[in-house]
Amino acid sequence: QSARNLDIVRIIGADSVDLHETVHVTAGEKDEIRRRFPELYGGTGPVVGFHIGANKKENRWPLARFAELRDMLHRAGLKPPAVFWGPAEKDLGSEFLRLVKRPVHAVEPGNLREQAVHFALCDAVICNDTGVMHLCASVGTPLVALFGPTDPEFWKPVGDSFIALRSRDRRTESVSAVEVRKALFKILGKGRKWK
Repeated sequence: QSARNLDIVRIIGADSVDLHETVHVTAGEKDEIRRRFPELYGGTGPVVGFHIGANKKENRWPLARFAELRDMLHRAGLKPPAVFWGPAEKDLGSEFLRLVKRPVHAVEPGNLREQAVHFALCDAVICNDTGVMHLCASVGTPLVALFGPTDPEFWKPVGDSFIALRSRDRRTESVSAVEVRKALFKILGKGRKWK
């Protein structure tokens, strides 16, 4: 899709060999978010983010799978993840917080700029195929994106640090938490610390 969109401006002579999405966040913005969320971005160990929402329901990985993955990360010794959702997804966030059995850092929705800074402070993010997937990729944070009916060949962000998972039946619920954990540990450092 990036290459296709560039076709529009190539007509007037503009071009790019770099198809990566880019949003720059400042050190000051990062410091401000760290100050507001010291329990999340302080300490040692990787910071993992879960963005549980998506406008299209068929693009959402089930909340129960996110909760199952949270249990797996706990057993692997990772600290509680940051959990994000969109401004129109308050019920989704509440449902996830009722469902998950292990501690998480719930981050109430802010504006897109704040979300970009949060993503920039994460070491990796698990998200659905939705706009925030591209926002996360644009700040360079590795991600595992869950795809359903949409083809990741056309919509996954460009780059090797962005992993798309999609089942043969093209249903997000058919992607297992084990598959996501494996992909996450790959981007967190080739699984050196975790089993």
